[in-house]
Amino acid sequence: VKSISYVYPPKCKNCQFAPLGDLWETKFLRRGVMAEFEVRNKSIRVRINRKGMRSISRTFPTKKQARVWATQVESAMDNGTWVDPKKERELYISKVLANYIKHMNTIKPWGKSKLAVMKKLTERLDGISIVDITPHFVMTYGERRREDIGPKTLKDELSYFAAAIDDCRTLGYLQLESNSVRDAMRVMSKLGLIGSSKNAGRRLRQGEYERLIDGAKSCGSPWIGPAIQIVRNSAMRMSELHGLYWASDKKDPVGRSYVRFSTSEIFLASRKHPTDKHNNHQTIQMFDEVKEGLKLAKTFTKSYAGRVLPVKDANSIGKTFAKLCKKLDIHDLRFHDLRHEAISLMFEEKGWSIPQVAAVSGHRTWSQLKRYTHLKPGDYLSNKD
Repeated sequence: VKSISYVYPPKCKNCQFAPLGDLWETKFLRRGVMAEFEVRNKSIRVRINRKGMRSISRTFPTKKQARVWATQVESAMDNGTWVDPKKERELYISKVLANYIKHMNTIKPWGKSKLAVMKKLTERLDGISIVDITPHFVMTYGERRREDIGPKTLKDELSYFAAAIDDCRTLGYLQLESNSVRDAMRVMSKLGLIGSSKNAGRRLRQGEYERLIDGAKSCGSPWIGPAIQIVRNSAMRMSELHGLYWASDKKDPVGRSYVRFSTSEIFLASRKHPTDKHNNHQTIQMFDEVKEGLKLAKTFTKSYAGRVLPVKDANSIGKTFAKLCKKLDIHDLRFHDLRHEAISLMFEEKGWSIPQVAAVSGHRTWSQLKRYTHLKPGDYLSNKD
């Protein structure tokens, strides 16, 4: 006889536990009750038959490995977490993520940034089966993404992805033994593919601000000049500036950020916050330099439903600024660096305290604020008492 069939012993009705000794011969047990083991030369083939389920089999080099796999599969079948490999192959991660976004974002709305990242991630993973999401796949995906984005941006994207898988496993949408994204992230962190953002050290050099303002007057989008002046003196984020609308004395734009000249106030709706994404409203006073920039911006806003800047997309601000810098031969300067510059000048020139600066910048803690503060050597000597 070249092969002998065995089955794992079933639980006895009169015993609390099934015996865990050697495999029993088939002739003593009914087929289909538990896993069937077949000795094939130097390997063990396991076949599991369950009523109402497709028969499944695998081959292992040792009896111990075969037992472990059979126990895990049958336990999953017993508690309802088993997913047929054939059906699992037909389960696409993009569909799972789309349902996850719809379900979770309805219960507790996410911030615009996270929602945009998750939707783009879903598009990039379209057509990828859940069984293909292995640590190696995530590593390869991350290496490709690093060609376009930095380590902090990639870390945030993969963190959202990993959290989505964790939640789907908890809610029963996915039956996975582990989270391949988190496994890959541990290795990627050691390799430097993902990590925290570096403290931005780019400050405006002498004469650059004046060159930007003058150059904006003759460029194809002259509204970028007022935008530069507003952010450099108010420390607003690019998205906050883009979201500003003009307000009348009698009526405020409902649910929107707005500017009111009569009270010299700027109302910022749902300002960026680590936990409270939708109710973090804030009102800041309008400084003289900001008011001048806003008055100049008003001459360019004749459309776009009352927006302060005549642009439909916030990214257009950064792209226009980049073109202006290239035209003026100014290197390594981003529009967001103007916010860094504004915060630093509040400390250097105005001598404001941390709470005063935070009230304008929107930061909640000193740890958040200090990474945007770039005091020059010797500045601390000018304010000593």
